[in-house]
Amino acid sequence: MLPHRIGRYDVSAELGRGATSIVYKGVDPAGRVVAIKTLQRNGAEADADADTDSILMRFRNEARAIGRLRHPGIVAVDEFGEDGLHSWLAMEYVEGCNLDDVLLRCPLLGQERAVAIMDELLDALGCVHREGICHRDVKPANIMVTTAGRVRLTDFGVARLRDLGLTRVSSIIGTPAFMAPEQFTGDVLDGRADLFACGVLLFLLLGGRRPFSGAPAAVMHQILHEEPPLLSEASGGLVGRVYDDVVSRALAKRPDDRFSTAEEMRDALHAASLRSAEATLATVVKTVVQNLGDPYGRPPAGGQAPDERTLAHGLEPTARVVFGETRSQARLVDALSLYTADDEKRQDAS
Repeated sequence: MLPHRIGRYDVSAELGRGATSIVYKGVDPAGRVVAIKTLQRNGAEADADADTDSILMRFRNEARAIGRLRHPGIVAVDEFGEDGLHSWLAMEYVEGCNLDDVLLRCPLLGQERAVAIMDELLDALGCVHREGICHRDVKPANIMVTTAGRVRLTDFGVARLRDLGLTRVSSIIGTPAFMAPEQFTGDVLDGRADLFACGVLLFLLLGGRRPFSGAPAAVMHQILHEEPPLLSEASGGLVGRVYDDVVSRALAKRPDDRFSTAEEMRDALHAASLRSAEATLATVVKTVVQNLGDPYGRPPAGGQAPDERTLAHGLEPTARVVFGETRSQARLVDALSLYTADDEKRQDAS
């Protein structure tokens, strides 16, 4: 049954539930809407002989972990409380849905949107890791997408802080398809385990499928013993090779072979995205020039060479699109000038 009140919050609806918790929509005395994540101490986990003390420890750990984080890409926790029936977290209420739901509606978001999501996620994880926290369960279901399209990381229920000796609850916890090898083997974890999950997510967003699939045992074997396919090949050519190195490094089996920080992976992703945009620009500009005639005055097959105004009109839509992707006027001019022989015209283009 829907509880009438939790702590100082009036409960209005159930938002969702997982294996050990239920999330409700609530309102504080000032009228502010919050999300209330509850762990019922006498719930199903106790009936199933689960280690209730460990579950409660993880829940308190979540409150401690994100209670001290303040970042626009992280769902903020306002308050932690316990009463006779519940342990609960009052969190910022986010209008939107999780990334899992987004991908159900649209499995392929396109490179620009995929890179934007990863950019915001890695920025948030950089903040998380600087605080000594490893999220340990980065996956689409734990990434909220707001109605404005912004990314918000949530659900730190299995996060581990460096200063907590939670060895009993730090063994094999997470979602198999997104878990780093060291999560299966019980080795010491740090932020590089989250970057492995980011590699899986980037593969999924760009390629439309996960690099590791099957039953949990099969996924574990693949992650521990097999090399994932190249993204460019797994995508059937939809994604260029520029992203292969980023994904392969993130999915390295040894933590030391991965990116050392979220910032480093973010920079590598920016560079790959820029190379992809420049390659697209060169291809599109070449196609437009071939169709309209080129600046050397050679006409297209069977036709007259267009004047400069016609050529500019044909290139303008391409320039508008790619300029938005390259984020650099200089790079745009450089690409366009490949098709301009006259030095003065090159200068004019800038």
